Amino acid sequence: MSRKAGTSDDANDLLHIHTYFKSPVNTLVASLQQTSEDITVHDLLDAYSTICLRVSTVEHALLPPNDAPALQYVRSNSLSLGRCMQRDIRLALLDPLRVAKTESLASVSWPAIGISEEQFCAARITAMLCHSALNLVSAIFRSAAMHRLFSHNVLQHLLDDVLVVAQSSELPTVDDVKTRSLASWVLSTLQLPEEVVRASRSPIMEILNDAAEDMGSHLRACDIIHNIISTYPRIFLMDSAQFLPDILKRLNATTATVRMDATVALAGFALGVLSTSSMMAVSELPEIQAAVHKFIRSQMPSSHAAPISSTSTSTLLPDYIANAAKGDLTDHSAYGPRWAIVVVCCLIVLSGKAIFTGQRALRLVLTTMERVAKRRDATGLNLVACAWKCLIWVFLQLPPNRPPESTGPDRRSPTTKDVAFGIIKQDLRGGTGACLIAGLLYSADNPDSSIGEMCRGSHLDWAVDVLREMVTYPSVTVYRDSLVVLERLLSGIGTSPEDSEALPQGSRWNPNHLVVKTLFARHVLRAAHQDFLEALHAANQFEPAWVRPLGETEILKRWEDLADIWTSSVRRQLQMLHTTFSLPEALIHAWQALLLVQTQLTQEKEHLTTSPDLTSRTVSIISDFLSWIPGPVVPFNAALSADEAQYRVLTLCHQLWMVMRNVFSDYWLLTVAESILASVLRRTFDLSDERVRNAWSQFCAALVSVSAPKLIATLVVEDEQSRVIDVKRELWRMMANGWPSRIPKPTPEDAVEFLAIPMRCWYMEQREIDAWISIFDDVLSHSSYSSSPASPIFDTIADNINGATLEKFVNTPAIVLHMLDHLRLSDDSGHPLKFLRCIDDLLCILYSDLPENVSLALQILGHVRRIVSECPTRALVTVLATLSKGVATWVGDERERLLNAEYNEVVIPIYCDALHALKTVSVTPDDLTSLASLLYSAFIRMPDPGHGPVAFYEFWVHIYPSLQGMRGAYPEQIKVALQACRPGPTFTASG
Repeated sequence: MSRKAGTSDDANDLLHIHTYFKSPVNTLVASLQQTSEDITVHDLLDAYSTICLRVSTVEHALLPPNDAPALQYVRSNSLSLGRCMQRDIRLALLDPLRVAKTESLASVSWPAIGISEEQFCAARITAMLCHSALNLVSAIFRSAAMHRLFSHNVLQHLLDDVLVVAQSSELPTVDDVKTRSLASWVLSTLQLPEEVVRASRSPIMEILNDAAEDMGSHLRACDIIHNIISTYPRIFLMDSAQFLPDILKRLNATTATVRMDATVALAGFALGVLSTSSMMAVSELPEIQAAVHKFIRSQMPSSHAAPISSTSTSTLLPDYIANAAKGDLTDHSAYGPRWAIVVVCCLIVLSGKAIFTGQRALRLVLTTMERVAKRRDATGLNLVACAWKCLIWVFLQLPPNRPPESTGPDRRSPTTKDVAFGIIKQDLRGGTGACLIAGLLYSADNPDSSIGEMCRGSHLDWAVDVLREMVTYPSVTVYRDSLVVLERLLSGIGTSPEDSEALPQGSRWNPNHLVVKTLFARHVLRAAHQDFLEALHAANQFEPAWVRPLGETEILKRWEDLADIWTSSVRRQLQMLHTTFSLPEALIHAWQALLLVQTQLTQEKEHLTTSPDLTSRTVSIISDFLSWIPGPVVPFNAALSADEAQYRVLTLCHQLWMVMRNVFSDYWLLTVAESILASVLRRTFDLSDERVRNAWSQFCAALVSVSAPKLIATLVVEDEQSRVIDVKRELWRMMANGWPSRIPKPTPEDAVEFLAIPMRCWYMEQREIDAWISIFDDVLSHSSYSSSPASPIFDTIADNINGATLEKFVNTPAIVLHMLDHLRLSDDSGHPLKFLRCIDDLLCILYSDLPENVSLALQILGHVRRIVSECPTRALVTVLATLSKGVATWVGDERERLLNAEYNEVVIPIYCDALHALKTVSVTPDDLTSLASLLYSAFIRMPDPGHGPVAFYEFWVHIYPSLQGMRGAYPEQIKVALQACRPGPTFTASG
């Protein structure tokens, strides 16, 4: 049972064993009874050891609330267990040898003072029993899941006993130093409820005061101060200001160990300030601020003194910090940059807003950060970022600048916060820029402000200014942070408040989270270099959810600024190093939000509309991008050729246009598309470059596809715009004519996309149809040569066919007939169902009064007959179901568009052949349902000699036995057909 649990699952399994703690608990509880002579001290030691080991085994799974069965046994015996621990802790206050110690018991010559070996062993075992009890108390006090098992009264008595031991300067027990050290360890890991600790406030304050006054010799002094102040700031922080000077003066001690201990204690004060619920808590601690600034003034006598010396042998704090700033980054003592930055961060947090008014303090902070930043390594920059975030945290506590007309006794200088803002925005690396924006937009009064309302306390103008600087900041990391922030700022548009709220209600972000609290943790301060780096990296991260999304009113107020920032971001993105250029999702989402916020729903027209100003601005933005020329080459930027720049611009504009398609209706887009097309044609693009040519074609095709018929009519009238189709069409012809000789050979995917262009944009002439067919044959032959299935080619072309394009098939019958002539279905490949679905739709469209449509339909039906006859058996039902609507339309021929001869010679044979082929298939009820309309269609017209009904009759006789399970529950159309086949009981609806 005491084995180490390797995983959380192992620990949880142990906690579900009801008797996990039973044996050691029973031993300890039984020792309280008067009839406990059989329980020896060794039994108690073993019980304490066992229960401590078992607690440590499952410690990582003891997350409150935890009502595991194993813990319930401890809860039911908690009162007795507490009495047992009290009894054994108090052994430290008894003198088992009844001698006065004048020196360490470890060095006493026991025979010389008349103590037998048995007596000494008994005293040693008694001390061990006390130590074991303290170990168990420590395990209980530091675990919320464990101390919840005990009543507050029991915990209070145990804490009082520990405090008595810890306060004693000397104990009448063997190895009293270890005993007091264990009691101090309990206090240094204490995590009891606040109300329990508050009851022992006075003795704890005495211990804290003694620890601060005699930190060098006091056991675990810095750890006790750190833990108590950081864990219980509401109880101890304010009164602890009285001994803060004793800690501060040890920062410039000659011994590095003392300096580090003082730093650990000071970090506890910093965490205490940050742990309070209000971000303004530090302003309520003037004694702490005064102590810190008095100390800094004593270490920097003159604000006009020379810069901090890095060679002085003086013991002033700035000299120690200066030397540490240039020390070894891997050093975890008081000789490296880690110590220097931690000290500076502590001083910033404890100084509060006065850090910006005290020249000496601010000079110490900025000089230290500058020294560490000059090292230009990741660790140093991360440390500096931590210090900047502390400055940001303090800056956010400064009261807002009051308007000039405001008067009052607490009025600040109107430029104080402006000056501070100018300081903290100097370095935006390490996530500090994003954190600054998050803090500026934070509102403690109303974190869930409704759309359209400005949050009180927000600094929108400053936030926008910081974002503008981040976009142009030399560091590419800062630039990427700016994209995340921009997307987050605009994320409230087009989403519900619930969707845009990323943090749960119980974990609201506030500016206290800006400070990297991990930097002040004891185990991190003393950690080895690699462990420190991992902890710092994990904690020094920026979460986008910290930034409050702007409301609609806020965005509209600064729309032009936000649009300019977005434009600058896109321009920078255009020139960055990319293997394949594509606008990041963050900028796409931001573009969409900027458009959406300017729109309104027009009820009469039922679509989004916007003002003429936005129309003009949108066209201007895209037109400016079309004229973009790469700037000077800087780090992380690419030296772009003219062709690459044109390709990126066209790709970008295409992406932006697709977003506009998603936002606005075709009604609004038509005018914009015309203007953008004009801008495209006014510029010269190198269409001899394949990538530029393809990007240009795709962009233009997207523009032309907006309400195509109306737009084409408009382009015919306007000379400037009419060049679009002409240029595009001529380009397509040029590429088509040179297709066979193109090197490298285009892929089938490229070829199919190329074939789709004229089908989407214009009605083809005969020479274009000939070129189209030639390329199509080339693609098919390449597919045959490479043993690739041809079906995907047909389906990919079908993917590019919409309602308008389908009608073009009617005007280019040679294309559809040519494709059908080359379509072969086989067992070893997929079947082009998308293409067959298009043929089905086309047959429906062709059923009209136009004679030429009848002729084309009959030719298509002839190909359909061949396809059905060649169709593999396993695909027959699927293929017929796909073509059923169109074939049924012509087989039914309700309007009698066909002559009887045409009907009997072309159409009905398809029906008869299909039913004959279906006899080889095991028809299921689902198959019958999917084919019902086709099967019934032969009973609509029925000209002599009635081949269709006869074929159905023979088909039904064949398949009827396999459908008896339907018990007559046939589709209605089948029932009608069966009625037509009467008399004969076999063919009744009921079977």
